Amino acid sequence: GVTKLVLKDKIPLDKISYVDFPTIRFNAKESVEMPFRYIVMADGKEPLLPPGMKELLHEDLNKGIDF
Repeated sequence: GVTKLVLKDKIPLDKISYVDFPTIRFNAKESVEMPFRYIVMADGKEPLLPPGMKELLHEDLNKGIDF
Protein backbone atom coordinates (compact mmCIF):
# COMPACT_ATOMS: atom_id res chain seq x y z
CA GLY A 1 0.00 0.00 0.00
CA VAL A 2 1.59 3.17 1.28
CA THR A 3 5.17 1.85 1.16
CA LYS A 4 4.81 0.91 -2.52
CA LEU A 5 3.31 4.29 -3.40
CA VAL A 6 6.10 6.21 -1.64
CA LEU A 7 9.15 4.10 -2.51
CA LYS A 8 8.33 2.55 -5.89
CA ASP A 9 5.86 5.01 -7.39
CA LYS A 10 7.65 8.05 -5.86
CA ILE A 11 4.44 9.67 -4.61
CA PRO A 12 5.07 12.03 -1.67
CA LEU A 13 3.37 10.93 1.53
CA ASP A 14 1.39 14.17 1.76
CA LYS A 15 -0.08 13.57 -1.74
CA ILE A 16 -1.70 10.23 -0.83
CA SER A 17 -5.43 10.44 -0.09
CA TYR A 18 -6.85 8.54 2.88
CA VAL A 19 -10.22 7.79 4.44
CA ASP A 20 -10.62 7.08 8.16
CA PHE A 21 -12.98 4.30 9.28
CA PRO A 22 -14.60 3.74 5.87
CA THR A 23 -17.97 2.02 5.59
CA ILE A 24 -18.11 -0.80 3.05
CA ARG A 25 -21.68 -1.10 1.73
CA PHE A 26 -22.95 -4.32 0.20
CA ASN A 27 -26.59 -3.30 -0.22
CA ALA A 28 -29.15 -1.01 1.43
CA LYS A 29 -29.20 -3.06 4.66
CA GLU A 30 -25.71 -4.56 4.93
CA SER A 31 -22.50 -2.67 5.61
CA VAL A 32 -19.31 -2.93 7.63
CA GLU A 33 -17.32 -0.09 9.19
CA MET A 34 -13.63 -0.80 8.85
CA PRO A 35 -11.15 0.18 11.56
CA PHE A 36 -8.06 2.27 10.84
CA ARG A 37 -7.11 4.48 7.90
CA TYR A 38 -7.18 3.29 4.30
CA ILE A 39 -5.81 4.63 1.03
CA VAL A 40 -8.58 6.01 -1.18
CA MET A 41 -8.92 4.53 -4.66
CA ALA A 42 -8.70 6.73 -7.77
CA ASP A 43 -12.48 7.31 -7.71
CA GLY A 44 -12.00 9.21 -4.44
CA LYS A 45 -14.77 7.32 -2.65
CA GLU A 46 -13.86 3.68 -2.03
CA PRO A 47 -10.97 2.52 0.17
CA LEU A 48 -8.25 0.45 -1.44
CA LEU A 49 -8.71 -3.13 -0.19
CA PRO A 50 -6.70 -6.27 -0.94
CA PRO A 51 -8.13 -8.56 -3.65
CA GLY A 52 -10.99 -10.65 -2.27
CA MET A 53 -11.34 -8.64 0.96
CA LYS A 54 -14.78 -7.21 0.14
CA GLU A 55 -16.11 -10.70 -0.66
CA LEU A 56 -14.62 -12.09 2.56
CA LEU A 57 -16.23 -9.33 4.60
CA HIS A 58 -19.59 -10.03 2.97
CA GLU A 59 -19.30 -13.75 3.73
CA ASP A 60 -18.48 -12.96 7.37
CA LEU A 61 -21.77 -11.03 7.70
CA ASN A 62 -23.63 -14.31 7.33
CA LYS A 63 -21.71 -16.13 10.06
CA GLY A 64 -23.08 -16.43 13.56
CA ILE A 65 -21.22 -15.87 16.78
CA ASP A 66 -20.82 -19.16 18.58
CA PHE A 67 -19.75 -19.27 22.21
